[in-house]
Amino acid sequence: MATINLQNNANLGYNTRAQNHSARAFAVQPSTQNIKDVFSQFDLKNLPSLNNDFKTDKFVRQNASEDSSKKSNKKKMFIAAGAALFAAAAGILFFHKKPLGNFAEHIDFKQAMTMDEAITFAKNNFGIKEFSFDNDLEFANWVNEGLTNVNNKLKGKARMPKKIGFTNEKPGDNALAYVIHNNDMRFYKDELTKESLLVKVTDSANKIFERNSDGKINIPAIAAKDKAMELSPVWEKLNNEPESFSRMELLGLLYDFEDCMKCGTNPLGALYSMLENESALKRLDEKGIKIEINEFLRLDKKDQIKFLGNVCNEAKIAIRGGANRHNSPFDLLYHEMGHIQHLSTGANLYDKSLGILSDKSKQKFLNSIEEQKIAGRISWYAQTDPEEFVAESFSYMMSDKKLSDETMQLYKKYKGPIIAGKRV
Repeated sequence: MATINLQNNANLGYNTRAQNHSARAFAVQPSTQNIKDVFSQFDLKNLPSLNNDFKTDKFVRQNASEDSSKKSNKKKMFIAAGAALFAAAAGILFFHKKPLGNFAEHIDFKQAMTMDEAITFAKNNFGIKEFSFDNDLEFANWVNEGLTNVNNKLKGKARMPKKIGFTNEKPGDNALAYVIHNNDMRFYKDELTKESLLVKVTDSANKIFERNSDGKINIPAIAAKDKAMELSPVWEKLNNEPESFSRMELLGLLYDFEDCMKCGTNPLGALYSMLENESALKRLDEKGIKIEINEFLRLDKKDQIKFLGNVCNEAKIAIRGGANRHNSPFDLLYHEMGHIQHLSTGANLYDKSLGILSDKSKQKFLNSIEEQKIAGRISWYAQTDPEEFVAESFSYMMSDKKLSDETMQLYKKYKGPIIAGKRV
């Protein structure tokens, strides 16, 4: 059997945008006995770090800028330190916890026929003070229906944003939505039109599928095979009947095609899918390919993808499975609401006074192979940050899916918000 080294102290933060999967990688020789031999052509000391520089949603935090001046005197330092202590105390006393909602345990959603009706529904049922979606009634109804589902799941105790609506800012990181602290949720208007989503989904699908000379669909070895088989007819329909897809179907498909290219979005998860499969291990052993995870993690994500592609091609292995981010038409909203519940509870004050997990805790999460494996079973995005793990798990449970015991333990560790009186 192929020898696998599971020890790791490397930074696992991922760039979550899929790379060009058709790029040629370095050759994997059948006689290779150790991954170090394969990596010998790379200068491992100068590889870029695996920092997470792309996210599909984001927080907006007010961080104090660093004072780079060398002329600061002790008096200024003392005043700054005093101000910081006061701010921390104020955070503990006043920002500690946003009260639970006190809404009806069950609300019947009703499609609004006008924007005024949608605004009234949000204000009367959820206490939302600012509900601003211009004239986009379709999206406003989608938001209200999603908020209704969260309210009913949490039996009237959900923490709701005070402000919710579109923003015309151009996202610098291809985000679709964000939360400011715990009371303002924004969606990027231009990124969520049907036209924009159709372009995004089609581009993503065309990076995965192509036809061979016989007219049959080629599925890359590094795609999640089960997911790819499911989505191949969808790719054909995108090319032949693009207008047949609804706006919210396209939003879900955007997640689906990301998950399909599991290797590109989640190289470590793809590697584990391979190493947890007995027949795949047998093929690796037959080819004399020995994989050491420590060495794999030292590679830039782009080279991880290249390596996995060559391993798959050489050993004739197809990566199977793949975590599914598309659990519900409301995934995007559920995810952001998960952030609001998590940030508002004050439950993670054990780590930092304002309820935001410290960099040290985040680094431990990124460095833990066990926690990364658990988070990866929810989604590749859940692996990027413990706060994202909680939000993704919340969205998963909002879609009536149950967390495994070990995933629930990790959810509890990071103080995931309670759903319907218990963490289920």
